[in-house]
Formats: sequence, structure tokens, C-alpha cells
Amino acid sequence: MQDNNLLFSGNNSSRKHASIKSQSEISYSQRKNNRIDLQKQAHKQKRNQLLEQLKRRKVSDTVNDDATQGSDYVYNIGVFCNVLLSQESSIPQKINAMKQSRIILSKCDPDTLTNILEKNDQFINLLHQYLTCKYSELQLESAWCITNIAAMKDESVSFCIPTLIQLISNSFLDVVLQEQCIWALGNISLGFYNNTPLSTVIIQNGAIQYLSNTIRTCRAKEILKTTLWCVSNIIRNEILHMKHNTPEHNQQIFGCLGQLYEPIIYQLLKRNLSDDGNISDLLYVLSYLTAYPLTDMSNSTNFVQIFIKYLTPQKQEFITPIIRIIGNIFCSYNLFSALDQNLSLELMNLLSNIPDKNKEWCYMMGNISSYEEINEILIQQYHLLNIVIDTLKIAINSDISNNSELVRETVYTIINLTTANHNKYLTKEILELIQRVAQTYTFDENENNQQFKMVLTQFFDYASRLQ
Repeated sequence: MQDNNLLFSGNNSSRKHASIKSQSEISYSQRKNNRIDLQKQAHKQKRNQLLEQLKRRKVSDTVNDDATQGSDYVYNIGVFCNVLLSQESSIPQKINAMKQSRIILSKCDPDTLTNILEKNDQFINLLHQYLTCKYSELQLESAWCITNIAAMKDESVSFCIPTLIQLISNSFLDVVLQEQCIWALGNISLGFYNNTPLSTVIIQNGAIQYLSNTIRTCRAKEILKTTLWCVSNIIRNEILHMKHNTPEHNQQIFGCLGQLYEPIIYQLLKRNLSDDGNISDLLYVLSYLTAYPLTDMSNSTNFVQIFIKYLTPQKQEFITPIIRIIGNIFCSYNLFSALDQNLSLELMNLLSNIPDKNKEWCYMMGNISSYEEINEILIQQYHLLNIVIDTLKIAINSDISNNSELVRETVYTIINLTTANHNKYLTKEILELIQRVAQTYTFDENENNQQFKMVLTQFFDYASRLQ
């Protein structure tokens, strides 16, 4: 067996360039962002539906029946606007008017909201005005109203972004109001207005610095959860629009988002977190961040320490985001080349012992195996080729149409492993197995499937030249 240290410290110069190997590597960098669930959708309508599902309205704990009976929400909001506009209204009256408005907004449907805003064009401006008033309860109710409007019509409240960010930048702000402002930003961030993702507007107004500070210092699990949900929405919306932007723009945006790495790593490694939900949310944010190509390897050891720490309990809610992160990192660079031998082996032992060898696991192994210098140890010590072949056989013998993603990922891994090291593991049986996939797989217009078809064509052409 080859020296483990050599295998795990190989550099990219030893990678194969004159075969299907180099061609398939291109597809890995193109595919990596598709691990973000939202990006799997090819059509804009479906994408927008998924974005809407990520938005959350904050439902009132109590409902005043006198204010919400009947269907005339439009009229009631008009009455409350008059109270908020009137110089003669007392503060308690204004607070009540704002609360009743909030209750309506937590219950009404999008069409009703459209009517409300059309008939009461001053309403959102009033909400924005009260965001910065000196009464914290009015501020909170206003932010709550904006949150619920943003869940249905984000573009209507997009002009509130700078004010919301200004509020969360205040370290002396009431934490309940801070969370509500972050919640509002989380809903707004999924929008698109004036040909610009509203997540971009939020980033360009400096929100990431303050959201990062909140993540690092937060000890209240509910506020941390809301903040992580907000930054997840920001990152995911940027990833959705990444293909339409210039490389310079993406580099600038994801450079700003890179500020999130430090507080997330700090929380996962330094804090004694007890809430599995917070841990899972932190790991998922890392999975979204690493979907953008990494150029800085300085966090490699921190990443692996996180993986080892949270893979050890074998909790599925941790395993899924971790294997996505690892798959994404290996799209950018050979993580093992940045580690010492012991860390590399410890991580590989944990990964190989994950019981569910699902499509996510196979995606990760496909990206790891794209580095030829470590393939021998993957095959000899971890029996990866046998594992993915067995996984592929089970998938195609059950129902290939229901296991298409798993089939695709296992085939990518097999191709990587068998075209490395002078093709010594490319057997007739393996070639026939992949041919069977090509004959039965449904190659629809989905971008991933068309890409898979191209790689299979390249592989068969490559294999035919070896015979």
C-alpha cells in the first residue's frame, strides 16, 4: 500500500489532465452549487415558489376579535392609519392601532394585502416613520408589521432596509426589537426589485458586519436561530442569482459574506452549544457559504475540527450539512493537502463509517475522488469503489427513476476512481454496469442530467480508446 502521508498531501500538479478525468473535473465545479436545495429547480416560477416558502410571517399570540371580525381588513387599516397620523392620538391609542394592524397583517392573504396598500398608500411610510420613534413598543410593532408585509410583498418595504440595518447596528437596542428587525430583513432578502436581488441591497448596506456580531455574541438560542435563518436566506438568494452576475460582482458580494465564517466557526468550536437546532443551523449556513468557490485555505483545520466534533455523535441533522460542506470544499481544493496525516485519517474514518451512503454522501465522495493522488487509499483502505458499485447496483435494481440523483452521483465517483492510476481499476464489469445506466437513465432537459449525459459520452469515448 502506498504511503498514507504522501496520498493525503499530494498537490494538484499530479492530477490527470489528458483523459475523462480532467473533463469531468470541470463538471464538478459547475455542479457544486446545486447542492443548495433551491438551486435544483430549473424554472423561475418554481424557484419563486420555493423562495416564498422560506419567508415567515409572525403570527400574533392573541387576537382581538373586535378588530379582526369580518373581511373588511382594508377599511380597518385605513382607520388605524388615521389614528397613527393624528396629532391628537395618545401613545396608547397609537400602540393599539399598530397592534391591530399587525394582527390583520398576520392573517390576511396576498390579494388582501395588495388592496390594503393600494387603498392606504401612506401605510408603509407610517410604519417606516415609527421604526425610528422613541417608543420601543411602537418600534417593535412597526417592525413586526414590516416583517409580515415582507413575507408577501417584499418589494413594498425594500426602502426600509437601511433603517432596519441601522437599528440592528445599535448594540444597546432591545433584543426583542433587534430580533424582529433581523426577521424583517430575512423576509426582504429573498426579494428581487429593480433588477437587483434585495439580498444584494442588504449586503451593500453593511448588514453582514452586524449580523456576524450578533451570531458571535448571541447566547439566546431563539435570536441565534432567527439570525442564522436570515443570513441563510441572504446567501441562498445570492447563489440563485450568481450565474447572472459578473465575476467581479460575485467576488465582492461573497467577500462580504466571508465575514460570517469567523463567528460561525467560533460558535461551533468555542461555545458549548447544547441546542441541536442551533448547531444544525450553523452547519447549514456553512454549507451555503462554501457553495461559492473557496480561495482561502486558512480555515481548513478549523473546518475539520468541526467535522470531527459533530460527526462523532452520528446525528443525521449534523451529518447532512457536514457532507455537503466537505463536498463543496473539495470542489475548490484538496482539503487533505492542507491537513496533517492524523487529522486526514480521522476524518476519513468518520466519513467511511457513516451508515447511510445516500446521494449526498456519494456527491461528497465523488468530489473527494476527483483528486487522483488520494484515490488509491480510497480504494485500498476504505474500499470506496466496492461501496459505490454496490450502492449503484441496489439503486438500478430497485427503480432507477426514483434514484436518479443517487445513480448519477455514484457513477461520477466510479468514473473518477477507475480513470485514475492508469485505469487499473476499470474493468469490463464496471464498464457494462455504467453502460446499463446509460441505457436506462432518463435524460430530461434538467441541467444536471444533460451534464451527466455529456460526461457519460466522454467516458465511453475514453474507454473505447483503451480497448
